[in-house]
Amino acid sequence: ADEAEGFYVGQGADVTLDSTFETLPGTISKVSGNTVILTGNVMVRTVTIDVSNPGGLSTSQSASAAVGAVTSVSSGTFTYSQEKTVTAKVSGEVSSVLVSEGDRVSKNQTLVVLTSDTVDDSVQNAADSLRNAEISLENRYDQLDDYTITAPISGTVIEKNSKAGDKVDYVVPTGNFGDILAGYFARELGLPVGTLVCASNANNVLTDFIRTGRYDKKRPFYLTSSPSMDILVSSNLERLLFLLSGDEQLVAKLMRQLTEDGAYEVPEELKEKIQSLFWAGCCGDDETKRTIGRVWQEYHYLCDTHTAVAWNVAQQYKAANPGHAPVVVLSTASPYKFPAAVLEGLGEKAEGDEFAVMEQLERLTGVPAPKNLRGLRERPVRHTTVLDREEMLPFVLEKAQEKKWF
Repeated sequence: ADEAEGFYVGQGADVTLDSTFETLPGTISKVSGNTVILTGNVMVRTVTIDVSNPGGLSTSQSASAAVGAVTSVSSGTFTYSQEKTVTAKVSGEVSSVLVSEGDRVSKNQTLVVLTSDTVDDSVQNAADSLRNAEISLENRYDQLDDYTITAPISGTVIEKNSKAGDKVDYVVPTGNFGDILAGYFARELGLPVGTLVCASNANNVLTDFIRTGRYDKKRPFYLTSSPSMDILVSSNLERLLFLLSGDEQLVAKLMRQLTEDGAYEVPEELKEKIQSLFWAGCCGDDETKRTIGRVWQEYHYLCDTHTAVAWNVAQQYKAANPGHAPVVVLSTASPYKFPAAVLEGLGEKAEGDEFAVMEQLERLTGVPAPKNLRGLRERPVRHTTVLDREEMLPFVLEKAQEKKWF
């Protein structure tokens, strides 16, 4: 027990299996504060050690442990840190069981085979879900790549003007104020965020609001080449107003004015808080496409229309704020989601359907299209129903009565 007082969480340990005498590395995850007296007045403490399962370990096995020169007085047993019960989501007849208790299995390995018509449908749905998860993972990897800064040339570093912990200004293309609000949350959680720059397209209601404190949706609505920002009522802004004011009655009043009058104006104190955190700029479609071409020629970086808006506003921000921190532009979409507009920005005319235009952009730039977008051409079209507005509610009600939709 005395030796265990010096143990600490994270300390290394060796675990030796009683059955095979194989030694596995482990890490202390818990040290009991209570001393237990065993037969013979032996005082002990319970120490929990985490061990990676190499395959074949089960709760029926026992093992001894050593931490440095200190060994356990008796053997302990294993418990699983994670367990998952696999249940059938449909009924069917079990035709074969392909694993036994204690077997090691791999992800996607078949465990049980059922036979029934409903199982066939479930298998297809499961395959679709798995593919969607793979696409999501690929997108995550793509995003991580976007945040990796690589050297544009070979040479010697002659100046480093930022260090770990320095604040960074972020330029975020946004229409509904969700992505940039996440940046505010990150700032509040401790990320060294400087100014959050709100980049809008021709639908510049957020730009005007941040600059003046007046939100006015009574303005022309433009269909642009950056459609995710084609918004005049930014629903996430309401959350920021509450977080900065702490006054739910004020926010309710402002939202009521927006609904009834189409506009509202925040108090001066709240406007100053917003302007201390945010800066705003906007960029029309023509300048968006010119930015795509300029960025490609100068940096050989192929950006989509939303990223081009942010890039353009970043230049506006830097020109207006010479003492700015390092600036990061958030690239929020693949250029292959908007290949025709990107081609136009590069001075080319799009030809053919969207898949042909993707291939045209790939040939022109040499930048490979994402696998998940390239693969869409071969995937079956699952939903073909087209409805007018007045047909939507009856359609939903009808489908709600069916056992199997679509």
